[in-house]
Amino acid sequence: MSCDSRWKNWQEKFPASARTYRRAAWASGQGSRQLRSLDQRRDPLSFEALQIRSNDQLIRLGDIADVVRRPQRGQPIVTNNGRPAIKMILWRSAEADAYIADQILDTWIAEVGPTLPPGVELTVLGDIWGLLGGQLQMIVRNGLSGLVLVGITLFLFLSGRVGWWVMVGIPVSFLLGLALFHLVFGYGISIIALIAFIMALGIVVDDAIVVGEDATTHFELGKSPIDAAVSGAQRMWVPVMTSSLTTLAAFIPLIIMGGELGDAIIALPTVLLCVIVASLIECFLVLPGHLRVSLAKVKPPAEGSWRQRFDNAFFGFRDKRFIPFVKRALNYPGATVCAAVGGFVIALSLVASQHVGFAMNTGFSTESLEANVAFASSASDVQKQEFMSHLEATLADVDSESDHQNLLGWITKYNLADLNNERMVGEQYASINASYVYAEQRNLTPQNFVNNWREKIVRPPYVEQLVLDAAGGQNNGAPDITLILRGENLDAQKQGAEELASAIAAYPGVSNVIDNLPYGKEQIIFKITARGRALGLTPNEIGRQLRAAYSGSLVQIFNENESEVEVRLMLPDDERDDLGRLQQFPIKTNAGNFVPLSNVAILYNRRGIDIIRHTDNQMAVAVSADVDPEVGNAISITRDLEATALNEILDRNNLTFGLGGKSHQDQLIMSTMALGGMLTLVLIYLILAWVFASYLWPLAIMMAIPFGFTGAIFGHWVMGWDVGAMSLLAFFSLTGIVVNDSIVLISFFKRDVEAGLGLKESLIRAIRARFRAVILTSLTTIAGLMPLMFETSSLAFYVAPIAVTICFGLAFATVLVLIVIPALILLLEGMHAKLTTTARQIWSNQTAGEATNVYKGSTL
Repeated sequence: MSCDSRWKNWQEKFPASARTYRRAAWASGQGSRQLRSLDQRRDPLSFEALQIRSNDQLIRLGDIADVVRRPQRGQPIVTNNGRPAIKMILWRSAEADAYIADQILDTWIAEVGPTLPPGVELTVLGDIWGLLGGQLQMIVRNGLSGLVLVGITLFLFLSGRVGWWVMVGIPVSFLLGLALFHLVFGYGISIIALIAFIMALGIVVDDAIVVGEDATTHFELGKSPIDAAVSGAQRMWVPVMTSSLTTLAAFIPLIIMGGELGDAIIALPTVLLCVIVASLIECFLVLPGHLRVSLAKVKPPAEGSWRQRFDNAFFGFRDKRFIPFVKRALNYPGATVCAAVGGFVIALSLVASQHVGFAMNTGFSTESLEANVAFASSASDVQKQEFMSHLEATLADVDSESDHQNLLGWITKYNLADLNNERMVGEQYASINASYVYAEQRNLTPQNFVNNWREKIVRPPYVEQLVLDAAGGQNNGAPDITLILRGENLDAQKQGAEELASAIAAYPGVSNVIDNLPYGKEQIIFKITARGRALGLTPNEIGRQLRAAYSGSLVQIFNENESEVEVRLMLPDDERDDLGRLQQFPIKTNAGNFVPLSNVAILYNRRGIDIIRHTDNQMAVAVSADVDPEVGNAISITRDLEATALNEILDRNNLTFGLGGKSHQDQLIMSTMALGGMLTLVLIYLILAWVFASYLWPLAIMMAIPFGFTGAIFGHWVMGWDVGAMSLLAFFSLTGIVVNDSIVLISFFKRDVEAGLGLKESLIRAIRARFRAVILTSLTTIAGLMPLMFETSSLAFYVAPIAVTICFGLAFATVLVLIVIPALILLLEGMHAKLTTTARQIWSNQTAGEATNVYKGSTL
């Protein structure tokens, strides 16, 4: 085959519109060659000069068509204060240091800023280090405040030198634990790690105090400083080690179960392990040496000094007020235990009556305000721009009314929105994203700002969806409620979703109720007629011609300045936007003739659904909503819906129901916590049974756990917090602290019982001996965490519930440890004695009967 014929065959394979770019290849002799033409059009003037053959004549393309260079329709457009803008999002890898990344960003901005062209500005709207750095300062500030309060409490109950070394042991244990956390496990500082260090405060304080206080007790009984320090460490070794094991046992089940929750909190038990190891090293290897030196320098308090007056008052209260009260409680152990159970029932009633709700707030991201809009298909470009300008103006008004202390700036996006956690691109969408300042500088919460913004907005009829939301913050801005409806009929799903949305919207505090099955654009449906079929037309052929005319026929693609440019042939805009001309659109038949579209097809309008969703291989629709935590509770609303309106909606539309998004995550967290709690109780019981060689006493010790829960619930009620994921994690930590006090008390009780003393006398002696230690450990833990209870920063929802749970739970459990646990031991031992006596009587009667039968048998 000749070269000319091969070139002709290659050329005929391409449409005429693409013949401005030609290439051929052939082989000859030792190699191959390419033959190509560089006559490719890349600008409007070149395309206008392109010659088109028509009826054996050559005419310029510019004579019969308009050649325009413009952005593709529907592409996202970003503006800032009406000016074109580019939004850059810089991501940091999980392993990178946030502070170093922030320094790199600042350096880059300083270098690039002066090199930008005139009129181009570089503005930072959000920086994660501003949040993380602020939270680190918050933790340090509250930690120092708590340490001061702990020191004051220690100096009240212990001598100055002993109290000093006990207090110094707290930061030393934390620093050693941090070193182990980083050097051994390779972790860095994170929010979860900071929370773990907060939870570990009570453990470290307890360990140092019980050793220091017991050494002081030995010294006050007449032992030498070195003997007192050694005796205190030796006597407290088993109780402290046992409490450490039970604390770790509280978190092990959550890690074993894994999943998202286990992966998220893996740093928490790791921190506790490091801090516990550090605390044991400090308490038993370092602190006794300091105590020996300090006790040697301790002098008896001077007559009439504040130390003598305080000690006399404290021990007088113990001996003259508290011990008589304990004796009275132990005389009626059943009534004492019933009173404690009554408090527990009241706490449960607060939860059941929704005075204290559940809100599983997890995760946190930088806060922002968002307005996401979906316009009707009939809305013009002018109307869209006018409404977005109205949104910007009202946003600026609210910001001005709040003294410009809340917004860092905002950007407006056309043809782009986020609805129901999905990125929606198209001409009917638009959005505004405003960066919000952190809690330390603002004077309005994001939700209150949104509420004020919503009141100023006038919503026109061509706006189908308007979602105003305070994004980010808790739960990373995810909707508080997400319910999923499944079924086989798309129309029934949409009807059920609308009914469910109406039911959810009726609850107070609910906003932004939407579903992810929205109606799409207005659709024009064509149905081919009998005449059209007679002409040989098919729906595919008509659709191909309409698509080429209205969406454009792709002629060529080329790259320019690293951007892809498409060349399309389509109808002029005035014809494409005039729906009346659609009826007269010429359709080419197979014979080469043209007929109007109305002659070969019937046209009618309908509103359709653009996207079909699936969940677990079933068609599904998700209905989501946001809940103002100051007004309503998402979990309570979901439960109420399941008990009332939801069943009717499901039956009426033949649908099934499930949880999704955060609602599913909340259920997963609660079920995981419940299962983890059960395994925790089993592990703690086994540890206590092994240490005390008893099956009854561990039950009495563990009764302090639900009583601590009682105080935690009352604390949430008093402080106005819902029980959240952090509250539940803090309750696991509270379990270790409360059990620790009980272990020390029972250890002293066991020693006296083994020495031959009676139960009640042994209990009273143990309470009297451990009264100062129990009160001191509780007061120091509460004092150390108290500043966090009143924290109002961005991460207050993390740290405040932890402090509330531990402080109130420990305060309530302290009284119960000293009163109710001894009463419960008396009851259990009494029941055990009665059961043992009854069993012996039954065994004696049975043995006596068998002996009589044997005797009678022998006389026969």
